[in-house]
Amino acid sequence: MDQDFQPKDTEPEVEGNGLPEIAPEIRRYLQALIIEKGIDNLPEDILAEVMYDMYVRFADYLIVNVSKALPEGKFYEFEEMMERGEPQTVIQAFIRDNTDYKKVMDETFSEFRETFLKG
Repeated sequence: MDQDFQPKDTEPEVEGNGLPEIAPEIRRYLQALIIEKGIDNLPEDILAEVMYDMYVRFADYLIVNVSKALPEGKFYEFEEMMERGEPQTVIQAFIRDNTDYKKVMDETFSEFRETFLKG
């Protein structure tokens, strides 16, 4: 990643440590994967880049899995919410109300872990 990198408006807010503002449980999950893969000894700036990349990829996995799990007719509503940039709390409530949230999250965590550790 270029040192002059500036986050775009569509990217997550970045905290002072260079990591996106993400839910603590997802951050812990991603950090555990970094340790499991054995790359936790990288320099801090590189780890921040790895964490950011992982977060973006995890979010993509989640969006795909949520999209597949939504009942017919709810996909377009979800897509519109994402395009409008609705707050995360609103999107999470929509997902919880319209999918088997635990199953979607479990599958996403599992698929992402398998893919990350293979790579």
